[in-house]
Amino acid sequence: MNRQLPALLSDRICMKNLHSLSASIGAAIILSFLHSVPCAIAQETIPDNPTTEAEKSVLVGEVVVSGVEGKLQEEVYKALRTQPGKTVTRSQLQEDINAIFATGYFADVRAIPEDTPLGVRVTFVVKPNPVLRSVQVQGNQVLPAKVVNDSFNQQYGSILNLRQLQEGINKLNKWYQDNGYVLAQVVESPRVAADGTVTLEVTEGVVEDIQVRFVNLDGEDKDAAGKPIRGQTQKYII
Repeated sequence: MNRQLPALLSDRICMKNLHSLSASIGAAIILSFLHSVPCAIAQETIPDNPTTEAEKSVLVGEVVVSGVEGKLQEEVYKALRTQPGKTVTRSQLQEDINAIFATGYFADVRAIPEDTPLGVRVTFVVKPNPVLRSVQVQGNQVLPAKVVNDSFNQQYGSILNLRQLQEGINKLNKWYQDNGYVLAQVVESPRVAADGTVTLEVTEGVVEDIQVRFVNLDGEDKDAAGKPIRGQTQKYII
């Protein structure tokens, strides 16, 4: 079994969740949400033929999850395809990183391979999102605070999950649609602060003016003299 991949894998494959959240939910959240961009931080010289070299596989001796415990650690293990006793490539590790981000719980994920006598130890170092404390909405004029609170209150006090956050955002958009504000919606990606405050930006599409044109039976809005067609409908009806 080729053991050269650890040198190639030692590039810490990382992916930053768009938690500047000028990045962007998302996807929606989740995902989006949930919408992260994979990247690789090269720490060694890239070979002349990276496609061939990078896809060499090595035997996995151990898989470790670092940075969380309990339920969140279980969520990471459930998302992983990398298993002890099986082989792995760089692209497979990147797929695992993507799958961990897709759970919605994490702000940062890295895969660190280390060579051992029994095979490669792969450590997934994860950083969870903060505990969700509040959701603030900016730019709203008609959206009631109670609707915002009801959409997210079940998530307060728990680790922020971007997939669940997107579900709450969908409820806000639905409220707008159900109440006739067809132009209103949550825009941009959520901004998540370290203290667990999420800020959403909405646009409510204020209509500044309405103009009405009357047309004749031929569909023309001007008469033979070039003047606008005058209708019989009173303004108070319009």
